[in-house]
Amino acid sequence: MTVHFHEEDLPEGAVVMIDVATGNVLAYASHLEKGGPRDLAIEATAPAASVFKIVTGTALVDSAGVSPEQKECYSGGEQRITDKDLVPDPARDKWCATLAGAMGRSLNTVFARLALRHLKPEKLEETAKAYGFGDPLPFDVPVQASALKIPSEGGLAYARTAAGFWNTTLSPLHAAWLSAVVARGGEPIRPRIVSEVDRKS
Repeated sequence: MTVHFHEEDLPEGAVVMIDVATGNVLAYASHLEKGGPRDLAIEATAPAASVFKIVTGTALVDSAGVSPEQKECYSGGEQRITDKDLVPDPARDKWCATLAGAMGRSLNTVFARLALRHLKPEKLEETAKAYGFGDPLPFDVPVQASALKIPSEGGLAYARTAAGFWNTTLSPLHAAWLSAVVARGGEPIRPRIVSEVDRKS
């Protein structure tokens, strides 16, 4: 299926694609319907949203010892997380998924519950910083640092953050880099748009 967009349908947007093997940026574009020119690809103003589940999933496995095959039954949480969604209830929790399956389907409640039960906020913050949150990403032009504010106490605010709601922002370039790190088995690579500089010209 092909979807066609007209410029008036897209107030703003950015696309970044990175070659996982080399770090070469293959696509790098941004569009703004109004206002002066800006490079949206390096602006960390949009919510990290479900991309942050990569961070939470990593922390759950590496720091909390949760298996990718651990099953969690759930209900609710499609659009938002409430206190009620965090309380296991066999009468309501009619769907179940493993952590790996929840990653593939971006199941908010599974991530929120597992993080609240197994993951200390400082470990989530430590993992997020290892993934580059809070520091400018090394690149050929300056990149705005992706923001991170992990609630220090457990509870609803922390669970929402772990599921990708609130408290984190992410630039499109950082999102592409983060995905490349995962594809490389955890090995980071520096993204680049300049392969060499010819000082003779």
